[in-house]
Amino acid sequence: MNSAVEKTSLSNLEKFVYDNQSTLILSNGLKQLKYFLLTNKTSLSSEFRTKLWIIFLQIDTNNMTSNYVNDLKQMKNDTDSLMETINDDEDTDIELINWFKKINLDINRTLKNTSFSKDPNKLESLKRILYLFAYKHGYYIQGMNVLLAPILITCNVEPLSYLIFETLMIERLSAYFKESLSLDNIHKGCKLVEVVLKYIDPSLYNKLNKKLNYPLQYIVMPFVMTLSASAEPIDEVIKIWDYMLAYGCHMNILFTVAQLVMWRDHIFKLNSEEEIINFMNNPPKIENGMHVVRLGIGLIDKLDTSILSEILDHMAS
Repeated sequence: MNSAVEKTSLSNLEKFVYDNQSTLILSNGLKQLKYFLLTNKTSLSSEFRTKLWIIFLQIDTNNMTSNYVNDLKQMKNDTDSLMETINDDEDTDIELINWFKKINLDINRTLKNTSFSKDPNKLESLKRILYLFAYKHGYYIQGMNVLLAPILITCNVEPLSYLIFETLMIERLSAYFKESLSLDNIHKGCKLVEVVLKYIDPSLYNKLNKKLNYPLQYIVMPFVMTLSASAEPIDEVIKIWDYMLAYGCHMNILFTVAQLVMWRDHIFKLNSEEEIINFMNNPPKIENGMHVVRLGIGLIDKLDTSILSEILDHMAS
């Protein structure tokens, strides 16, 4: 690639992905790490990936294990007398116990039929972390279990997994999850998938909308609200997450459109709404997460600046 063209392209990309972020994130060291991701062609070990995520999320790991253990002990002390009702079928007047019950139901639904769902240690960690988050922050929303799974797969240290998850929920995804499901912002994200697809590939957009009796945005909601963590295989999804944690979760809008474009040939063979819905509920597995990333990033220079601004702004909490 011509160096002048490459420099201009990167400048446009950086202007988009770095917008509205702190001075610290704009430091040279983090810029170099993010550029490393864009140019890296080798696979990342789980240990190295975890370190990158810690840096991108600016997590303070000092005393993390003792803090985590103390928080678990405090939660146990405060909830022991309430846990006898945890297995009752009826909802109680105690909101925390109702959240615990929802978590218990969601545990075995998380990445169903994958190696994760068959690993009792991972499921126990999933349960503990979700319990503690609900206890400390006063809410649990279905979908958070799916968001936690890629973190537990990547990071083998439970206290650190909790910190990564907590930071993601509180600092990066508060526009979507904040005490209750922020459907307005999630719907904005889903609508933006439609807007971008219509701008990039009008034929594909028209094909989908002609066959559907309701807007496409409702079908792409699982991809938007879980940062594509509901897709398979999870190892390829995690590669896509590297870029969302580095550059911002708003990038998921572009990565969702990229997946739709990659499924273009499949979608044009579908002849009914039922076929489209079944396809979207069971889409093809991602063969290479980096292909999704490159295609998604490539959309940036094709989009109007007003659309890019909307993508950025819809996740502002």
